[in-house]
Amino acid sequence: MLLVCICVFYRYIIYLHIVQVGGMVLRNDTSSRKSHVSVCVKFNEWSSFPQLDTFDSQRLIAALTAKNELGQPYLWTSDMKSGSEPQEMPAVALQQAEAIFNLSQLMFALYHGSISACTFRDLQLSQPPRDIRKHGFIKLGNNSQYSGTTFRQALHVLCWEIAENGGLPVIFSMMRHPKLPIIRQKCLDALTNVLCVDAIEKIILTRQPWFLRMLVAMVASGDLQCDMVPAVSVLDRLVVVVLAERMQDVYKQLIRLKFIQVCLARLQCPSLSRPSLHLHFIKFQTIAMQAVALLCAEQQSSTWPEEVQDSVFQYCFHSVLLWDTDKPPSDPVWHQSESFYRSMSFSSSTLLFSFVVLVHSVLKWPKKREFLKREALAFKYQLSKILTLHSYDAASSCDSNTPVIMNAVEWLWLTLYNSDDCDTFDTTKLCPSILDPLPELCEKVLRYCSNEGCRRRENVANQWIICPGCSITCYCSEQCLKFHGVNGHDPRRCSFLSMSDLEQQPLEAAESNQSA
Repeated sequence: MLLVCICVFYRYIIYLHIVQVGGMVLRNDTSSRKSHVSVCVKFNEWSSFPQLDTFDSQRLIAALTAKNELGQPYLWTSDMKSGSEPQEMPAVALQQAEAIFNLSQLMFALYHGSISACTFRDLQLSQPPRDIRKHGFIKLGNNSQYSGTTFRQALHVLCWEIAENGGLPVIFSMMRHPKLPIIRQKCLDALTNVLCVDAIEKIILTRQPWFLRMLVAMVASGDLQCDMVPAVSVLDRLVVVVLAERMQDVYKQLIRLKFIQVCLARLQCPSLSRPSLHLHFIKFQTIAMQAVALLCAEQQSSTWPEEVQDSVFQYCFHSVLLWDTDKPPSDPVWHQSESFYRSMSFSSSTLLFSFVVLVHSVLKWPKKREFLKREALAFKYQLSKILTLHSYDAASSCDSNTPVIMNAVEWLWLTLYNSDDCDTFDTTKLCPSILDPLPELCEKVLRYCSNEGCRRRENVANQWIICPGCSITCYCSEQCLKFHGVNGHDPRRCSFLSMSDLEQQPLEAAESNQSA
């Protein structure tokens, strides 16, 4: 089963909302000129900078993490007061916006193993995707063929470079600003990829507790394209690390925030299933259902309140009953900018995750098991139809979900209808990705020494020394840690990287402290 192919990794059509900036205009102030701002091109009030029309990650990260004449970082909101309605946007802030946009596009391509992507300017001018290697990105080299490992390693190195250079505090400052919702989308898009690095996930979860609340609120009341899809994509990544690292406090927070119920309520909202929203809804459905399936597969789901068990079970039960075995749904037609999705099986993803939930319902929730066994005749009939569906042959299907779905169907049939009543179940014939889907989605990233003069790489994940102050920088030896501390990683820099003050203080106060 290729759960990992379907998970987080969405891409929404950005032509519709990308350029609405809320009437802000560019201000070329002195500090902006010192940040090497050049003549820009405007697209419906969005200013695009020629030097940032690139996939040179070093240049983009430098723009994202620009520093002022005092050597201290600019932040997206450093020129604005909370609650105000500024009509001018510092040029450096717009540079940061374009930098995170293009970094997000670059990371998305690497995640999907592609050498092609579009910059912001490409999309505005309807230009085709360009070769990232020929436009500044050097971490892949210029080989004719690459393995998936090569792409993933390049992505992980890029993620750490963003974090080590101070990109995370800037990204979070962008997200918390009341203007420019498209930037919040692109920040979440970037974080979806950055959060494939488990150590960064843990830092964010422990130091930015507001972030989880904001994401669930965006799913609960936000717009499908602009809020729900990017938010649930990040939440799906966070669920993986919460379960893998057994972060009980964060797990309890997810339950208190009613994340599962929020997802199910949105999945059943009639207004979201309109044809015009089909592409966005199918992405949300796929990602949300994977997160729910992961939580259900975890042992603690046996202790969920009965109303939560009921809502999860009923949604998945009805998803199976309503799946059209006479004419199974086909995958959507993707736009050129979303060609990555063409190899993924979105049409069967809800069915797949529904069966994962139902298998665990049988294993953990006795009342649901008895219902399926004794009363749900329509369910038994649907299983029999799927088992005999000629066009759904696991051996010949090009749908990567088919073998796993058929494995779940066969196991449910044998367990519910062809076995004696008992409280123990033979799970040896279940696909590992049904019984425990978590390992497929976990990644252990090997890091490079943060001392620029060293850059040795770990042989085993989490092998090396982590800076105790920021938990971001990593060193192969005490010598490298001391050398890096003398050469730039001073206490003020360490405090900034840690993001430790963004929750306790109002954002403008935090920025004032950093610039003091």
